[in-house]
Parts: sequence; structure tokens; C-alpha cells
Amino acid sequence: MANQTPPPDINLVSYRLKEIENNLDKHLEKLSDKIDLLLDQVNKTTIAQSETKVKVQKLEIDVRDLIKTDEHIKEEVTKLKVSIAEKLSWGAAGGVISGIIIKLIEMSN
Repeated sequence: MANQTPPPDINLVSYRLKEIENNLDKHLEKLSDKIDLLLDQVNKTTIAQSETKVKVQKLEIDVRDLIKTDEHIKEEVTKLKVSIAEKLSWGAAGGVISGIIIKLIEMSN
């Protein structure tokens, strides 16, 4: 029984366990802080994405309204052109008819 290892000093073991526990606590606290920072950044990103989505939806509505307005304006311009063309054609036709009547009157005199 000469090869027996001496019993460990209980104070040394207790000290080492306390040091390990303190190190674990420090590292867990650092890890917790990093997780909190990451969660904060994720929340900020999520909020920014939501705000961007709302802005994009509003822009899509504005673009849709502008397209409708543009189509309406084009229709109105086309109607205006047709109206002007009709008035010009009636004016030209009226001018030709009045010219013919004047010529007929001149010829009968």
C-alpha cells in the first residue's frame, strides 16, 4: 500500500471549483449580453423592414393612382382632339357649302 495517492486537499479542490464557477458566470454574463445585443439588432431590423414594407405599399398605391390618372388624361386628350377635328371638319364643310351657294348665286345673277 505504498503506492497510494495522497488525499487531495479539500481546500484546494474547493478553491478550484469556485474559480471555475466564477469563470462560467462571467462567460455566461458576456454571452447573455451578446445575445441581448443581437436581439436588439434583430428587432431594429424587423422594425425597419416593416416600415419599408409600408412605404413600398403606399408607393405602389400612388403609382397605381398615377397610372389611372394618366390613362384618364389620355382619354380626355383623345376626346378633345376628336371634338376639335369634328368642329374643324364641320367648319370646312360649311365653308365649302357656303362657297357653292355663293357661286350658284353669282352664276344666277
